Amino acid sequence: MKNRKNGFTLIEMLVCIAIIAALGVIVGLSANTILSNARKSDYQEIMTNVFDAAKIYVELSTTTCNLDSGTECNVTIADLINKGLLDKNFLEKNNPMYVNRKFNSVDEVRVFKYLGIKDAEIVCITNSSYNLKASKVEDYNFWGEC
Repeated sequence: MKNRKNGFTLIEMLVCIAIIAALGVIVGLSANTILSNARKSDYQEIMTNVFDAAKIYVELSTTTCNLDSGTECNVTIADLINKGLLDKNFLEKNNPMYVNRKFNSVDEVRVFKYLGIKDAEIVCITNSSYNLKASKVEDYNFWGEC
């Protein structure tokens, strides 16, 4: 009788498990990077919408932010919602400047204007060293630092 070998040896099984584990780690790290980049892109989009709405508010405002002689105007999220520049459901979104905090109606955007709008920034209520300028929203590295 011939001695036939059925199945895999222990070494073959360990090699297969090691290959599958390595592939799992690679896929897991890639997925984490993709999710992180998607989150950052979402943050940029949210903050860009806020800044654009604030700039439009200042341009259209004739009484609240008449900056012909001044240089800055503070606009709250509530002002932007009331003027229809942001959706009414905007307060349900997470504010990317804070960890686990939604937008608040009193959150302020400061718009700088002198002979035309120059820039805008959102001011951290708890930590003023991390103000986010509209011109820096794409390369901002301190999301959630407020």
